[in-house]
Amino acid sequence: MEISIPITEDNKYYSILRILKFIKPFSDLRNRELQVFAELLSVYNKYKSLKVDDRNKLTFDYDVRSSIAEKYGISKDSVYNIMMSLRRKGLIGSNVIIPKYVIPDVDFVKFNLKKS
Repeated sequence: MEISIPITEDNKYYSILRILKFIKPFSDLRNRELQVFAELLSVYNKYKSLKVDDRNKLTFDYDVRSSIAEKYGISKDSVYNIMMSLRRKGLIGSNVIIPKYVIPDVDFVKFNLKKS
């Protein structure tokens, strides 16, 4: 049996992270951390034509942090604290997204369920 879950552009990475919420390290994230990490992934993948260093530089830009704060109605200090928490949990480093946690740009998520 196959299950396809359509993903909209507006909530793409947040939806994927909610699906992955049952897998470590995503299971350790609070909702706001999921939202901020999803926004970082969205910006990171927006610049997929650039080199990794440039993508990370743009992803962790002050303006991106400000737009995240504005989008979720939280202070910039809260965004910084959430990002510090994401660093402690190993999802981001010092202004880099840890490569093994980069989720590629997709239009849908597909599960293939097999009987065991």
